[in-house]
Amino acid sequence: MNADDFDSLFGTVLGTRPRKNNTPGASKARRTGSQRRASLQKAIRVAKRTPEVLVRISGGARGGAHVREHLSYITRNGKLVAENQDGELVDGRGAVRELASVWRHSDSGAWQKNSKDTVNLVLSMPPGTDRDRLKDAVRDFAARTFAADREYVFVRHDDTKHPHCHLTLKAVGYEGRRLNPRKADLQAWREGFAQALREHGVAAEASPRRARGVTRKAKRQPVLHAERRKSSTVARKFADEAARCVAGKDNRPRPWEAVIKNTQTAVRGAWVKAAEAMEVANIEGGKELAADMRRFVKGMPPVQTRQQALEARMREHLAWQRERAQTKPDQER
Repeated sequence: MNADDFDSLFGTVLGTRPRKNNTPGASKARRTGSQRRASLQKAIRVAKRTPEVLVRISGGARGGAHVREHLSYITRNGKLVAENQDGELVDGRGAVRELASVWRHSDSGAWQKNSKDTVNLVLSMPPGTDRDRLKDAVRDFAARTFAADREYVFVRHDDTKHPHCHLTLKAVGYEGRRLNPRKADLQAWREGFAQALREHGVAAEASPRRARGVTRKAKRQPVLHAERRKSSTVARKFADEAARCVAGKDNRPRPWEAVIKNTQTAVRGAWVKAAEAMEVANIEGGKELAADMRRFVKGMPPVQTRQQALEARMREHLAWQRERAQTKPDQER
């Protein structure tokens, strides 16, 4: 396999090269080693099921009162100590109120009606992750990515199994530039956070969903909360559409399902080819890596959208009901 074939193969497996961090003010870390070696190391971590980082935009505060409420929430009304971009501590209810007031008035010239004053992030890892190292990684990630351009505070929460930090960024930077993150920005932040964790001795990766065979998007936080209350209109819509499809009342084409299937066929095929290449490659541990890749592909989830999975469960339930209806008369005899 030549170099171009190698690059193409791992490009298919990993989706894209690591995203360039275009956040205003972000430091541009120098690349160490070749891009090809970086891709191989990333593929190794993914195949070994290295824990994936989570970087989620949890919302944004609008207006002084909302900013104050959010800062009070993440600091548990001042009981938890937050840290800002200069390493200074925000300790106590008074300090939280003062910070909210300073933030609200410091960018009055860039204030826009109905625009967010903050961008709120949650950065977390699976249970068992060292919480102190996670906090150190968040500190480094935030400093590299945001400190040169805007103010922020972060605080660690220890009240759940998943170690996580809340990072609250001022939407308007020092030079008046407003932070408006896109999908590519979020992936770049995931990769930056994973790199910071690895530098602190925590195994972490930030691969795209497609590389892991995942075809369903994570549910947004408001949807999850609504489902727990059993009041989700989104869940009800999915259920109604699935019921119509199973009953044969909705036969509209769904071209995105074919796109997902074709993408996953290519990704999983590329993993298998990568395993074949590792078996004959002149690198240390090539055969073991090939075995890891094959196990990884074998353990991938079914290629199903959320809608397809719901329809499959409905069909299974209907089949069970029919079977039960058929066996019940025999039992009564």
